[in-house]
Amino acid sequence: MLVLRLIHQLLGRDWRVRLRHILRDHNKVDDHIAKLPNLYCNEMQIFIKIPVSIEILLKLDIDHLANII
Repeated sequence: MLVLRLIHQLLGRDWRVRLRHILRDHNKVDDHIAKLPNLYCNEMQIFIKIPVSIEILLKLDIDHLANII
């Protein structure tokens, strides 16, 4: 419920917002980043170095794209 209230507050600000649903299977890296532990819950998380787990997902995505083309 807290997440919905925060989204509602963001949408109520004086800016243009467009939301689009993307399936997890189509955005595994984003889904993975969202699930990484964040010590500062309400603050932006900046990665100085790409976590190994994300590198692996990116490589899998590249390999998958290579097989499609």
